[in-house]
Amino acid sequence: MGVVIVCLIAIGIGIWVGKRTYQRKNGVKVLKAMGDVLLDERLQFLQFKYATIQKATENFEEIHKLGEGGYGEVYKGTLPDGREIAIKRLYASRKSRIDEICNEMDIISRAQHKNLVRFLGCCFTNMESFLVYEYLANKSLDLMLFERSSKEERTQLGKKAPNHDRSS
Repeated sequence: MGVVIVCLIAIGIGIWVGKRTYQRKNGVKVLKAMGDVLLDERLQFLQFKYATIQKATENFEEIHKLGEGGYGEVYKGTLPDGREIAIKRLYASRKSRIDEICNEMDIISRAQHKNLVRFLGCCFTNMESFLVYEYLANKSLDLMLFERSSKEERTQLGKKAPNHDRSS
């Protein structure tokens, strides 16, 4: 009888270890429900509470709406510390969509460049998903990416460039 119990325990431990190894090798995310927010253990950025996002946008009032696209609506919000943020309220929150969003956030949160709006965090509820970015007042993404310097600025830059004429 004791041998059977030991064998069952060994089999149980083997299954548990095998499952964890499989999940790590295949990058399976473990989403845990914590209140109304789903947290992804792999992601290294701020997990906003729904109440914080709701308060920042005054319950998603129309006056805070900046625009709408194929994936969702974008709102301007203000955090309790006074920072202004842009909140993308995504349309779909199916499990597969959440996995796609987690992968995208994992990549975006690691990318830092002067031409990229900084990604601050996210929030998942049972019904909705939100991405939170820094807010750039009076600037569009096109302007930030494709802004051309004026002719005067280019001329001044040309005057400051060192002369590398080697004939002298």
